[in-house]
Amino acid sequence: RAQCYIERVEAFGPRMARCKKPARHHVRRPLPNGLTKRVTHKIRHSLINVLGRLAYYSTNDIDLSPTLKAAVTHQSLTIIRCLSAKLFEFSETMKKQAAKSNEDKTDEISQFASFEFALRGLEENYNIIRNIRDFTTNHYSIDRVKQNLPHLTDQMHLDLYLAEPEANSFSMIGDEMSFQGRINRMFASVSLEEGKSGFDVWWKWNLTAWKWTRDVGTKTNKVLLLDNFPNLSIDVIELDLPDKFVGDRDTVIPVFTAETNLR
Repeated sequence: RAQCYIERVEAFGPRMARCKKPARHHVRRPLPNGLTKRVTHKIRHSLINVLGRLAYYSTNDIDLSPTLKAAVTHQSLTIIRCLSAKLFEFSETMKKQAAKSNEDKTDEISQFASFEFALRGLEENYNIIRNIRDFTTNHYSIDRVKQNLPHLTDQMHLDLYLAEPEANSFSMIGDEMSFQGRINRMFASVSLEEGKSGFDVWWKWNLTAWKWTRDVGTKTNKVLLLDNFPNLSIDVIELDLPDKFVGDRDTVIPVFTAETNLR
């Protein structure tokens, strides 16, 4: 593959990473049609992977005190909502491309993305993703929040946590009223499987969509790079990675900071 990827290798020594990337070279002929259009595609794809990794390591099953659990939940929901918003925006871009009559190689990518999107059931509950993105993550409306109030539960967390340094302060009021309240309202009349919640539906969509974007990214690399530059040379680089730079199943990203300059 031309796309850079990191593969953790745990042997007898420190963790290693193998990274394949295109060798530096100058392309003297015109780039294929559509390659420049896919620059924003690759930017979003990379951004989604960053947010996906942060989201994955922001959750844990550790037995925590109520206050620490609230802090972890607040941070995790914040990251996952940002990831979800980018996944939605990526899917909207691919939908618009698929609807156009493209006579270049981007059409193959768009049609692949559209087919896989439908195959994985991502059209289902799409409005849920849109509404959370539009009215909770990216935009705020007091009137819409008021509509969520009747759907709050007795278990909601409305405490305000003030800390030193102040950068550690947080509250789950927004999570409860704008996010969970909206989820509860949208699923109030929906019949779900026993043991399933509206949050579970939202979370599953995001996991499925993240895998979809990675597959679309792989397809893009093949169509626009490998198929057009069959002689593209590859540099194989091995890196010694300190443990703290590679996450595993026990990794949890920090929730608080000890930096005093953030007061």
